[in-house]
Amino acid sequence: MDEAKALYIDQAKLSERLKLPEGQTPETAAPIVIWDLGLGAAANAMASILCYEAEAAKGPVRNLKVISFENDLDSLKLAMTHKNRFEYLRHSGPDAVLARGTWQSRQYPGLSWDLHVGDFWQLASKASAAPDIIYYDFFSQKTNPDSWELESFDKLFGYCDPNKSAQLFTYCSSTTMRVALLNAGFYVANGEGTGSKKETIVALSPGFPTPCPYPLVGQEWLERWRRSSKKFPDGLTPEQQAEVEKRIEGHPQFSAG
Repeated sequence: MDEAKALYIDQAKLSERLKLPEGQTPETAAPIVIWDLGLGAAANAMASILCYEAEAAKGPVRNLKVISFENDLDSLKLAMTHKNRFEYLRHSGPDAVLARGTWQSRQYPGLSWDLHVGDFWQLASKASAAPDIIYYDFFSQKTNPDSWELESFDKLFGYCDPNKSAQLFTYCSSTTMRVALLNAGFYVANGEGTGSKKETIVALSPGFPTPCPYPLVGQEWLERWRRSSKKFPDGLTPEQQAEVEKRIEGHPQFSAG
């Protein structure tokens, strides 16, 4: 739970973002939508819900909808049998989403949680709203290769609302993931370290405020990438590599250099 809070909740500045804009009410302010990709044992989703409840206890806040996707519920089901070890599951939300696929807070009408069970790439279009925040917490490329391919990030970029910037947070720190995100059209920044990782990745779709609230990688990273022996994701043809290289070199993130 501590890692979920540090990597996702704190980096997304969720507590701050839940505050109502001046002059607005929960009914008039735009809700915050979180896509929780890779529910696992629900640590990230519940950390978000508990954050909302803590802020809402202080006064009115923006509405929050958490939309989780998971193709295998075994981790959550197992954790639910050991609530003495997973205190965050002592809550009505996990039982409800397992039973019905949805949960609506009785105490806080602006807080809800949906669960879609199955392949995210087949289900994403069924989500009730486009994301403001994305927790990209799928299993690693070794066990879930489809979710780390170039085409996957192209699709994910397409699911973002072009009229607002979405922020993606992930535990991954690989060069090839940065390349995949940049290739799709995201802007890429360095995220805070967690556990054994010195840094993680934050990505943003266009439309974020200036200056960017996260430290975007710049010319120094681009120079290292040019010299890297691992410039591209595996499996690309020479033609595909050339196209990716063209996109990276022409990305507006690096235009100032």
